[in-house]
Amino acid sequence: MHAHLNHKLNEDVTVALSDSASSDVLGPGPERLLKLLCYRFYREKESSFQESIQHSSSLIASGAFGSVYGNHHVETNQRVAIKVVPLPKTISNRSAIVDVFSEVSALEVLHDVEDVVALVDFWVSPTCNAYCIAMKCHPKNLKMWRKGVENGNPEKGDLFYKCLEYFEKVILAVDAVHEMGVTHYDVKCDNILITDQGEVRLVDFGEASVRPGWNAQNVYNTRDRGTECIKSPEMLTVCHAEDTNRPQYDRRRKIGTNAASDVWSLGCLLYELLVGEFLFQDEDWTRFYCRLTGRGQQLIPDNARTALLDRFGSDGREILELLQTTMLVRNPTRRISTKDLLRYIQKRKKKGETQS
Repeated sequence: MHAHLNHKLNEDVTVALSDSASSDVLGPGPERLLKLLCYRFYREKESSFQESIQHSSSLIASGAFGSVYGNHHVETNQRVAIKVVPLPKTISNRSAIVDVFSEVSALEVLHDVEDVVALVDFWVSPTCNAYCIAMKCHPKNLKMWRKGVENGNPEKGDLFYKCLEYFEKVILAVDAVHEMGVTHYDVKCDNILITDQGEVRLVDFGEASVRPGWNAQNVYNTRDRGTECIKSPEMLTVCHAEDTNRPQYDRRRKIGTNAASDVWSLGCLLYELLVGEFLFQDEDWTRFYCRLTGRGQQLIPDNARTALLDRFGSDGREILELLQTTMLVRNPTRRISTKDLLRYIQKRKKKGETQS
């Protein structure tokens, strides 16, 4: 479709499509999709930036599906981060348009949520041959903060309560996006930006499920999403969710994953924040899969338990109990809600303030 719409013989068609897509009756979806498919309407976008989009010196980060470049947006006079996701080179290559469309949709739906990174603009670029998403730039993320703290060799108590402070802010952000019908599905320290004022901003909604007007707790997904080592057990088995012949199938249960999957990822994030490592990182994928999905298997590895207890003593034991009994529970219906988790963390912080 991308190739056909950008052929010079179809210019009149794209003009007609643009007029139809901008209709209020159809909602924002068609116009959003057209912006990600057609070059001709959005060539002026790149002239809004001070440097060429893929200037090598401005590279902030790169990953499996794209890169992020720093730039200056002339119109709004602000520093922006531009996520560049390449178009497929051939018809047989994987197309990222579904992920890019999901991310843009989520950012537009969440434009009034302060704890989410602000979307500046988006387009498909003929010069980069890629999808581009421009967002407000915050150069530090939670993982970078954690590494910086570790290098500073802080007192255990100071580190523990500073981590709880940031964790509370992350819970507030995740709960806010759930209220707007968005499930992130990739909550980890890499995807939590930190502002100059110490506030958090959720970023990277490429794996998100978006259903405006709903609460994400009531929206179920049957597509495999997210980073492998922070996936919930139900996400690891989601490909079998609609198989009515499997032994575990229960017609009384909702099929797929929902916002409870983000709570599992929050548990992984809390451990990562405190210890500085992924909780379930394992080079042996079969062992990892069996650990998370196998009934009767010990969930939290012995080395992870030891790391928490050695670093934080009784505080670490309390966190271990929180993870095992509320957040990292294999059955998603028995997992703690973000609101109850928030109350627990706030109560724990007040207890620490009283003791100090």
